[in-house]
Amino acid sequence: MPLDELGRESFDLVQRIASGDRSAGERAGHAQVQLWRNWRETGPNLVDSRKDYCTAVCAHNGQAISVRPALRLFTTFVAYCTDRGFATDQVAAIVPTSLCSGQIARLIAEQLNDRRHDFPSVSRFVSFTHTEGCGVSGGSNERLYVRTLIGHVAHRMVRVGLFLEHGCEKTHNEAMHNYLSEYDISADCFGWASVQLDGGIQQAGREVNRWFEQVLAGLDAPLEQEVGLDQLRLGVLAVGTVPDPIGGILAELSAPIVANGGTAVIPCGSDLMRSRAFCDSLFEVPNLSPSLDYGHAAC
Repeated sequence: MPLDELGRESFDLVQRIASGDRSAGERAGHAQVQLWRNWRETGPNLVDSRKDYCTAVCAHNGQAISVRPALRLFTTFVAYCTDRGFATDQVAAIVPTSLCSGQIARLIAEQLNDRRHDFPSVSRFVSFTHTEGCGVSGGSNERLYVRTLIGHVAHRMVRVGLFLEHGCEKTHNEAMHNYLSEYDISADCFGWASVQLDGGIQQAGREVNRWFEQVLAGLDAPLEQEVGLDQLRLGVLAVGTVPDPIGGILAELSAPIVANGGTAVIPCGSDLMRSRAFCDSLFEVPNLSPSLDYGHAAC
């Protein structure tokens, strides 16, 4: 087809869809919208307070930051026993290796959740829909993305996980194999599926369903055990201005968990770190710097 003719046809299609016609993806029950971001984490649009933090590669030792003394509590909660420690949930995860397989992973997870009663060894199916792996791949940005994604799927809350590639992205399944080996994680621990290689969305969905059916059929319901706060892992996040009373309350929530051996993780870019009520109530020293690399799991 001549390029001018292809251009006119493509432009007409864009106009029709913008005017309300449903695209092929929408008719199939999935659609994705992405504003392709043209900045990188090293670029001028990244504020200085986050630049070094986000681009660091193994620059921090992961050691906990000292907090002010707090009362020791004998509170317990019921957790699931896993081979990686205790967890508050056990889910099955479908991990899209790029934006392009993200909505397909979401659809498959929803379909599997419709028959969740068939899988008593997990509480539900989840997908990690994101915007990475294709148009923004390369350099340190790609490593940050992959490190974050692997951190999610290797989390102790994920009982079983499967990687789903679209097939034409840079961060395809083979790339994930290579990255897993760098982190000393066996690729055999996960399932693998491909939208293009398996023959399209429907066939890939059948392959994913078949893998979960086979793997989960061999697993018993997770064992439960009552544990103390030393087994609790808490993420603390706030967006927007944090009023002093709220900052103080969040500090009072975090301090006993840490004092009892648990873990609280706070993003350095969070507005919570600009709350004097929070920082003064929780930390022993001012002018804190990050102790954990971007996307790395806490000890």
